[in-house]
Amino acid sequence: MAAPNRNDGIQMLLQAEKKAADKVAAAKIRKAKRVQEAQADADKEMEFCRKEYERNYKIQEEEVFGLQNNTEAQITATTQKTLEMQNESFRLNRESTLNGLLDTVLTISPKIHINYRPKQRA
Repeated sequence: MAAPNRNDGIQMLLQAEKKAADKVAAAKIRKAKRVQEAQADADKEMEFCRKEYERNYKIQEEEVFGLQNNTEAQITATTQKTLEMQNESFRLNRESTLNGLLDTVLTISPKIHINYRPKQRA
């Protein structure tokens, strides 16, 4: 009778070992699933963060380029206004300036230079 008990004990140990191996395998499978789910969640969160950073970057980029375009438009407008004012000033003062210049150049009034000393004859 000792022999059958021994076989029963071995059978029980083998069954217990098999159950333990099954539990370990099931735990490994659950762990692998949790790791995959965690990885998927992390990937989703990283994608969300990346999209958020890109959206913020685009907003800031548009603000900067908008300011540059606005500044460029202001500079162009100021330059155009200055050119128009200079052209108007030229148009208004051209005749009087030319007349004054011609009067100065063409009016000849001979004078003796103040440093001139005539030589005395001996």
